Amino acid sequence: MKQSTKTTLIVLIIGAFFALLNNSFLNVALAEIMKDLSITESTVQWLTTGYMLVNAILVPTTAFLMKKYSLRKLFLISIGSFFLGSLLAGIAGSFGLLLTGRLIQGVGSALLMPMGMYYLMTSFPPEKRGSMMGLFGLVIMFAPAIGPTLSGFLIEHFNWNILFLMMVPIMGIVWLIGYFSLDKTKPSYTGKIDVPSVIFSALAFSGILSGFSSAGDKGWGDTFVWLPIVLGCVFLALLIIRQFRLDDPMLDFGIYKSSQYALASAITATNVIAMYSAMILIPLFLQNTQGLTPIETGLILLPGAILNGIMSPIAGRLFDKFGAKNLVLIGVCITIFTTIAFARLDENTSSLYIATIYAFRMLSMSFVSMPIQTHGLNSLTPTQTPHGTAINSTLNQVAGAIGTSLLVSVMVSRTKTHMADVVNQVTDQASQQHLMLQSSINGVNDAFLATLVVSVIALVLAFFLKRKSVKVESESVTTNK
Repeated sequence: MKQSTKTTLIVLIIGAFFALLNNSFLNVALAEIMKDLSITESTVQWLTTGYMLVNAILVPTTAFLMKKYSLRKLFLISIGSFFLGSLLAGIAGSFGLLLTGRLIQGVGSALLMPMGMYYLMTSFPPEKRGSMMGLFGLVIMFAPAIGPTLSGFLIEHFNWNILFLMMVPIMGIVWLIGYFSLDKTKPSYTGKIDVPSVIFSALAFSGILSGFSSAGDKGWGDTFVWLPIVLGCVFLALLIIRQFRLDDPMLDFGIYKSSQYALASAITATNVIAMYSAMILIPLFLQNTQGLTPIETGLILLPGAILNGIMSPIAGRLFDKFGAKNLVLIGVCITIFTTIAFARLDENTSSLYIATIYAFRMLSMSFVSMPIQTHGLNSLTPTQTPHGTAINSTLNQVAGAIGTSLLVSVMVSRTKTHMADVVNQVTDQASQQHLMLQSSINGVNDAFLATLVVSVIALVLAFFLKRKSVKVESESVTTNK
């Protein structure tokens, strides 16, 4: 590996790590922010929703931006946005300024992940991409996983502002490193962005994401849930139709003519839903039914995060040697096993049991997440790669929002059903409280059973994967053996 390539890779990984770490900080801090700024749950939720909407608007444009501007320029804008957003959020004494800082952070995050994946896919040959993507996968999974534990510790000892202020000097140093080390060569691409495509994309993905994100709280019958989803789907259809009519599309949906990329996208979406199930449901179970604190919950989940961090680069090297199919099949089978194990929770389930099963689940994610995305991107030509990375990033967000809303909805609705079945069976208050607690646990178990269906679909799809992709010509068009 050339020294310049190594330096660029290190800079991108450091930037992505701290950006993702900062994102995972917020969930634990929302309660403290509500109390400090005297705001409601529906208001504080905009710190997450607004950030997500900025990503939804910008991520689809990254394919154009990566062809148009140098890596150095995009990186400096990205880290600079995170620096400014962190500073504003860190000094915020009002919700308006805090939200402004989060939205500016969203600009940086939207650029970072597609940019990092694009660089890896264009700077390394197919036979080495798995190892590099595995290293990048360590960042993607490890930073969000340790975030809640670290955030819980900081919130117990400091004000929530420290979560943002500590990022200011870090992002400043990363920006300076990127300024002096990254290549400033500008691409030769001279095309212009299609404004209607940007508008359709922004309306499509923001509508879908905002609708699904609200479903868990408002319910599927609420106008503010189904109407944004319907409108989002309409604009998504308009976006796709327009892309096929353009000579130079902003997002080339023609990449789905590659059966392996299409399969990889479907498995990626199911894997994201399965991943979110444990990341959302297990903390809720530990805190709401077993009464653990955020930091205690984070410590239970920490071994899984560490195992995933260790295994991601190893899974990448295994991908380079054996291809994606066997890794994905093994990973999905472990996911199915752990899903069944998590669907049998009760009030006496030990922390050791949960930590062990969660660790195996995170192990399975390392076998699936980056290998399947690398496999899909390997099936594309170099000119299609920026479109593939942009669509992957968008797909991860949409699948995450859909998965979160579906799982929370299943949990809430099934909990209500279980409560309705038992509330009239006993009269004393102590027994009713116990049965209501058990109903909540059963709601979590039912949500995991819903995840089981998704994981089985992923298993079926995995059998249609080709075993390995190898580079066969200078254009990096791949063939399967």
